[in-house]
Amino acid sequence: MAAEHAVVVLLRAVNVGGNNKLPMAQLREALTAAGLLNVRTYIQSGNVVCQSKLAAPKVAALVQKVIADDFGLQVPTVGLTRAELAEAIAQWPVPAGASPKALHCIVFEKALSAEHLALIDTLVAESQANGSEDFAEAIGRFIYLYTPDGIGVSKFAPKISNPKFGGTARNWNTTNALLEMATNTG
Repeated sequence: MAAEHAVVVLLRAVNVGGNNKLPMAQLREALTAAGLLNVRTYIQSGNVVCQSKLAAPKVAALVQKVIADDFGLQVPTVGLTRAELAEAIAQWPVPAGASPKALHCIVFEKALSAEHLALIDTLVAESQANGSEDFAEAIGRFIYLYTPDGIGVSKFAPKISNPKFGGTARNWNTTNALLEMATNTG
């Protein structure tokens, strides 16, 4: 029988701009009732850390089902093990002197397709041709986004972090905080 392990589940677009309101305390209770252990959330934007014997994708699917059944919301989710999150942070191509606020990681369920990778390359080239310092690099199932002037003013970021492609973005600080929570779960 599988041992319990830490799982991080990222929810896309909850509690943003008044949309997809999801109270974290009630979510923790519902997920605990569904069988997940040591359920914790980080900030209001949809980050869950828990323990389960299930594989990370199955935990993400369970979280998505609980949100649909208990809260009536259709919220895409992505699950990561603690080891996968640690790997994502370790391979993050951080530019020298970069502000943590300028660094974002978009996490997908699976590795990106060749078409998606080609589109990223095209968007990066277009952005830089227009004088932007924004940059993105895809590694496996992650896109690492660098927006030195801020993600809120970036014309490049919405093209890379596009709902039709899936995935969900987290900044450097949030990603590291989630790793810390997953490491200290239990």
